[in-house]
Amino acid sequence: MRMFSRLVYNYKKFRLAVCLARFDLLSLLSNSRTFKNVIQPAYIFVKPSSESFPNRLAAFLSSYRNTYLLLSELIALSPQPQIIHQPGIKYVSAGKVVLREKTCDDSLFYNQLFHELATKDFSAFSDAETALTNRLLLSKDMRLYAAEQEDIMNLSLDSDICWSLSTDWIKTSADSWVVDSPQDFYMTANLTPEAGKNLVKLFAELLFDKKIIISGWDRIAVDSLGRIAFAGVDAVYPASYEHRLFALGKGKQPENYVGLRLCSVLTELQNYCSPTEIEQIFADYADTVQPEQNFFKPAKKLITQDGFGFPIGYVRLPQKKSSPSFWSRYVAKKRHSAAPGNFKASLIYWGPAFIVALILFILSRI
Repeated sequence: MRMFSRLVYNYKKFRLAVCLARFDLLSLLSNSRTFKNVIQPAYIFVKPSSESFPNRLAAFLSSYRNTYLLLSELIALSPQPQIIHQPGIKYVSAGKVVLREKTCDDSLFYNQLFHELATKDFSAFSDAETALTNRLLLSKDMRLYAAEQEDIMNLSLDSDICWSLSTDWIKTSADSWVVDSPQDFYMTANLTPEAGKNLVKLFAELLFDKKIIISGWDRIAVDSLGRIAFAGVDAVYPASYEHRLFALGKGKQPENYVGLRLCSVLTELQNYCSPTEIEQIFADYADTVQPEQNFFKPAKKLITQDGFGFPIGYVRLPQKKSSPSFWSRYVAKKRHSAAPGNFKASLIYWGPAFIVALILFILSRI
């Protein structure tokens, strides 16, 4: 049974490689150890194309929409990260609209595939498996995805360069994310210079002020005033001091999975704004990037009982003094209380269960 499952899994990997080959996109797998066993046979099915890489990628995504999640990870492995954009500009009228649908159909296959990506292609990063597992989880249930997107928009509300889309929680389901838009907008990757600059400003505000990394998007929601909204973010990660320092160009790339994704998204921003403008926008936040101060402080308690419920202040809690001989006395006490009768009782209770388990194990090996 296990061998059959493995054959099915490898066949699905091969089928995916063949689909990429038909759009002349096998180069996406060239740096992946996960697809090493299927890439050579897939070359038989390559259809050479004179189209540019972005156009081939867009054509592939229009035919295989559920592969976006995987392609984002494969592109992150590339020495020169490419950008994934959905083709065309979509006009959306004010009112309720389905903004995103569930794309992860074969859960078992993608669970296996992302585990293999984490243990092979991203094995150098201890945070990779957790990040990939979270991405899969959000892709399977649009209610979870909508909750994360709503959090991002709430963090952006104090900015005058963005606007917000509210989730219709009654109509939103595991299969689709439904929003209620107060105005008409466009979903597009082809931003005007003004909207592109607003995108970089909002990204910088979230990165340096809110300490989160917005990683990847296929299109941006833009209203008639050029204001933007992240309406379909690929993933969200916490931004450490090292990540923010690297974004300012003052430190090396953090050697973790989130650092890899940050490097990709910084490259992506250059499609909307020149490197010089990005540097100038980021420079406004240079003073906010300081090392975290983790000094040990005695425990304090907030006192609010002044008769009206208002805070009076903080008082130091007395520090408990532990006796050096506490653990030795505790162990000695436990040893003394473990009478022989207790050992015999536990043996009588667990002995038969152990024998039955041993017999079942032997029979399973026959």
